[in-house]
Amino acid sequence: MKKKDFIEKEITIGNSTLKEIWISDRYVLVRDGLFNGDSSISSIIVPNPVKRICNGAFACCEELTSVSLPDSLCSIGHCAFRNCRKLESITIPRNVTEIASSAFVGCWNLTSVTILTSFLPEFRYCKFITSITIGENLLDFNPEAFAGCKHIKTIVVDENNSHFDSRNNCNAIIETGSGTLLLACNSTKIPEGIKHISGRAFNYCGRIKKLSLPNSLETIEGLPENVTKIIVPKGRKQEFKKKLPRTRGIELIEK
Repeated sequence: MKKKDFIEKEITIGNSTLKEIWISDRYVLVRDGLFNGDSSISSIIVPNPVKRICNGAFACCEELTSVSLPDSLCSIGHCAFRNCRKLESITIPRNVTEIASSAFVGCWNLTSVTILTSFLPEFRYCKFITSITIGENLLDFNPEAFAGCKHIKTIVVDENNSHFDSRNNCNAIIETGSGTLLLACNSTKIPEGIKHISGRAFNYCGRIKKLSLPNSLETIEGLPENVTKIIVPKGRKQEFKKKLPRTRGIELIEK
């Protein structure tokens, strides 16, 4: 497979002439490093039946802002999109079963991710992610998926997902069967019905200073690192105080 096998179309953005790449549907993989370091590409369209994007295929495409991935895709290799610093959003198709942890490292401007797979891939230190959309197929939760992402504002789980939910527009990932809050963000509102809060739920919530806990809560393993005020159900202050993993520097308010 050579670059000449792909369709290139020139497009103008501002004062720059860049390329839109359409990968031929004759291929089932995009080989290692094929477009590595090509700073003239702004858009890539990968069609069916491509199944693999190999290691470093689009690494350091510094002008890349748009990527379209096919439903046929199964695998994304190491550093496949490393340092694509202008890439703003990505949708991971449902049939992907393997994504290297370094696939999106250095994608600093990635703000929106849509995950249609059965697992949460890692977007470590894509620190400007603000929006996460989870499809109906998610079966497995990875607590380290968004390590270092402390600007998340919106988390939406497809209402047809039978394992996880974001009920009442709470901006969180909840394990439906156990009522456990697994992942929160800076705008999470914990709804009634939540029974447990996992120890890592607030790992990426550096901006939360005030937290309201529901009447249904039974156990809480972790708190936002900067929380100073916690609102608890009226008449249950002492009970909730015993449930908290720490109380130093925290004001409990009954409401």
